[in-house]
Amino acid sequence: MQLFTAKPADATDIAVFLTRNTGKKWDEMLIQNDIADLTLYCVKQNNQIIAVFNIKSLGDKAKLLYRLYVAENLRGKGIGTSILNLCKKRADQSNNPIYAECPQRDDNILHFLKKNGFQQISSYNDKETVVAVCGYIPR
Repeated sequence: MQLFTAKPADATDIAVFLTRNTGKKWDEMLIQNDIADLTLYCVKQNNQIIAVFNIKSLGDKAKLLYRLYVAENLRGKGIGTSILNLCKKRADQSNNPIYAECPQRDDNILHFLKKNGFQQISSYNDKETVVAVCGYIPR
């Protein structure tokens, strides 16, 4: 597997990947903005995108992990867990927390985050959904 920061040339492939794996059409401009902000990462295997995720800084030290998507046919095979483990390792090395957001109603994602060492710490209303905020605090 290859992990890398997304580049402008990856935007179309990422949009196709996200559309295929989320069931909704993704705006390529949103993806281009994430690429320009250096927050979008890709995981490739055999030259195919198998996962994407965003990480951005929250102030000076904390990070926010969001929009983690793994190819539908590869879910449950440890790819998402590997990404979370990498994030947790970097949090432990820097002694700074990392947070993750997901829809409160999505029990699968909440369970996945909790199973991997994150704890739900709050929630907030965002337009039409309640967003759960989970955190991993370094040991």
